[in-house]
Amino acid sequence: MGIKQKPLSGWRVVEFSHFIAAPSVGQALLDLGAEVIKVENPAGDPTRPTTGSAASSIFETFNHGKKSVVLDLNDPEDEEIAQRLALGADIVIHNISASSMERHGLGGKQLREQNPALIYGSIRGFPSNTSRAHDKGFDGIGQAETGMIWVNGTEESGPLKLPYNPVDVATGDSLLQGILAAIIQRLQTGEGTEVETSLFEGGLHAQTYYWGLFLQGGENPGRIGNREPAVAPAAEIHEVTDGYVIFSAYLPKHWEALCTVLDVPELITDPLFETNDRRLANQDELWKRLQSALDRKGWTVKQAGEAFDSIKIANGQVSSYQDIYDRGLLQESGQLAQIREDNRDPYYVFNAPYRFVGTDRPATAEVPPKLGAHTDEVIASVTAGGWELDTRKVS
Repeated sequence: MGIKQKPLSGWRVVEFSHFIAAPSVGQALLDLGAEVIKVENPAGDPTRPTTGSAASSIFETFNHGKKSVVLDLNDPEDEEIAQRLALGADIVIHNISASSMERHGLGGKQLREQNPALIYGSIRGFPSNTSRAHDKGFDGIGQAETGMIWVNGTEESGPLKLPYNPVDVATGDSLLQGILAAIIQRLQTGEGTEVETSLFEGGLHAQTYYWGLFLQGGENPGRIGNREPAVAPAAEIHEVTDGYVIFSAYLPKHWEALCTVLDVPELITDPLFETNDRRLANQDELWKRLQSALDRKGWTVKQAGEAFDSIKIANGQVSSYQDIYDRGLLQESGQLAQIREDNRDPYYVFNAPYRFVGTDRPATAEVPPKLGAHTDEVIASVTAGGWELDTRKVS
C-alpha cells in the first residue's frame, strides 16, 4: 500500500547547495513529494563522483531523484536564469556563501520582495546576527565550536571527533523543521518567510541535554567516555564471551534486579553503590564489579540479552554496520531503497526516517542526476511563454 499523493506533490524546490547539510534538506523535501532542482556550477557539487573515481556515497545519499541544472552564476545570462528559477520556486535552499547569493541577486530579501510567497531557507557556518556571521564552517568546525569534540573521548584519549557528520545532519534537520513550519504558515496566509540556521546552532541543538546539564548546574562537562553524567549504571558497555552488550539499570527496582540476576546481591547495600549519587561517584569501581560478575557468568550476547529481558531492563548489542545489515532488520522495516544505474551493480540508500502508518516505504529510489542532465528541461520551464511569478496561495 502507498499513499495516494505525497504531501508536497506539486511544490518546486530549488537548491543552491553542496556537501551534506543543505542537500539533506532537499532530499527530505523530495521524499515528501516535491520536485527538487539542484543548481550546480560547471564543476558540479564537490561530492559528485568524477570520471574514473569511486562513486561518492555522500552525493548518492543526499541527491538521488533530484534534477541537476548547470548554471555559471558569473555569466549574466545564467545569472538571470537562476534568478527566474528561484523566483518561480515554492522553496529555495542554499548553504553557499550568503554574500555570493546576494551578489547574484539570489538573497532572501531580494527574492522575497518580488515573490512574497517564497520560502527561503539558508544554512551558514554561524548565525547572521552574531559577530561571526561571515565565518565559514564545516561539520568538524561545528563539532569543535559547539563543545561536541570537547566532551567526546576520555581523559586518556583526549578530545575525539565523531567520524560521521552529526552537525551537518542536525543542522539540516533544524532547517527542515523551520521550512515545514513555514509551509504551514504559507498554507494559512499565502505568505512565505525566510528561515535561517547555522552549523553552530545545529551542533548545539544536537547536544541539548548535555548543554542543559551545564546551563542548569553550572559545571563544565569533562570527558567521561562510556559513562553517563547523571545516572548509573546507564548505557553501560560490557564485554561478554562473543561481543559487547549495553544496558541501563539505574532505577532502584532495576538496580536490585540487575544485582540479583548477576548473583551480586551484596552490591545493593554496599555503601559505594546504595544510591544513584553514590554509584555516580564510584562509576569506575561499579564498572569493574559488574564486569567481574559478567565474566563469572560466561554469557554470550544472546544469553545476556535473555537474562536482561527477564528482569525487564533496557539492553542491546554493540553492533557493526555489517552485523546490522546481516540481521535483516533494515530490510524488514523497509528503510532501504534500491537504486539501479546503468553499468553498475544495484546499491541502496535510506528512505525517510519515518513512515506513514498503513503505508509501505518505497522499495526503489530514483538515480542521482548526471551533472546538468536536466538543464535544458528546467530552463525551458522558466523561459517559454514569458516569465510569471508564482505567487499563488497553495491550498
